[in-house]
Amino acid sequence: MKRTSISPQVGILIRRADSLKYSKPKKALKFLRRAKKFNSPKNIVILGIETQCLLGLKEFKAAEIVARRATRLGGDMVNFGLLAQALLFRGELEQAEIAVNKAIRLGGGAVSLGLLTQIKLIQGKLDEAENIANQIISQKGNSDSIGFNILGEVLRKKKKYEEALAVLSNIAEKEKNYHDCLCAAYCLMHLRRFSESLAQFKQAEESLSRSKNGYFDSQIRLNAGYVFLCETMFQAGEPIEKTFLETVKNASQWLKEKAKDKNIGKHQVRDLSSALRIAASRKFGELLEVRH
Repeated sequence: MKRTSISPQVGILIRRADSLKYSKPKKALKFLRRAKKFNSPKNIVILGIETQCLLGLKEFKAAEIVARRATRLGGDMVNFGLLAQALLFRGELEQAEIAVNKAIRLGGGAVSLGLLTQIKLIQGKLDEAENIANQIISQKGNSDSIGFNILGEVLRKKKKYEEALAVLSNIAEKEKNYHDCLCAAYCLMHLRRFSESLAQFKQAEESLSRSKNGYFDSQIRLNAGYVFLCETMFQAGEPIEKTFLETVKNASQWLKEKAKDKNIGKHQVRDLSSALRIAASRKFGELLEVRH
């Protein structure tokens, strides 16, 4: 692998950038620019962190360019995985699959397999996705949460909601993240267990507020979920509290603003568009006024 040696000064700048790549990606990029002045711009470590920063900033095309540069210089499974993420966000599923398979051949484990599962889900290849998820579980063992999270999401897509919830129950409470909570919330919504669904959405919101990883904009899925849950409750004739209507109104407004963002991942457009159509037809603000 072609890695250039780095000086202690550059090492400090890289470590600072690495510590900020999720929480403050713009600031991290400033440290990387300084590092490039002292070191080769072809340093794979720098290029990897730069790609992660650009993904966090939703600059997917720029992230793809940097990631490709790293892979051409002899990048490892991490660089190919980052390239796959950038391509996934841009809707280039076939190229993303090629990149993530390269990451797997280079030794990429559960994270790379999880990314491949996500690609298969978007392609509608649910049986393949389920097989990969079970492979992750068999490799990582029953104590690891990532396989159960991915399998739960696959089963949800297959509309096997009870099975999905049973799989998610294998994840220890302290290990649950917003992905787990969102998956459970959507399953419970379809099972019309509305109060439990809302509790999981709220738990996902709390988890998201603590998360530093901004690659996958789960905030879209969360706010769209509030709208979908409210609509499902309306259709079921369930009473809806004023506080929840306020939450849904705010979620709708957030989604409306988010729709102006040109850097939304291609795979997230469907949920966003569906939620906005419901919000426009229901006019949650007017409904909220009636409840006052």
